[in-house]
Amino acid sequence: MTFYQQGPPRPNPEVPMTLPWRVGRTVGRTIYRQVGPDASDEDVLIGVMDTPQLAYEVVTARNSFWFTYREDTDETPTAEPGE
Repeated sequence: MTFYQQGPPRPNPEVPMTLPWRVGRTVGRTIYRQVGPDASDEDVLIGVMDTPQLAYEVVTARNSFWFTYREDTDETPTAEPGE
C-alpha cells in the first residue's frame, strides 16, 4: 500500500511522535506538542527558540515532514526524532 492509498498518518495520543507541534500563543517563541485538537494549557512544552520566526519555521518544518511522511508499510515509527 502506498502513501497515496493509505492517506497521511493520523495523530495518535499514544504515539507522541504523531502529534502536531505548535508555537506558543503569547510570545511565539515556545514550541509545544499539541495533545488535543486545539491549543490548550495541557500541551507539552518542547522548548524555546531565540525568535518567534525561528519557532515558526521549526514547527512548520517538523509538521510538514511528519504529515507528508511516506512509508510503504502500515507501521507507525515509534522512535522520537534524534533517537
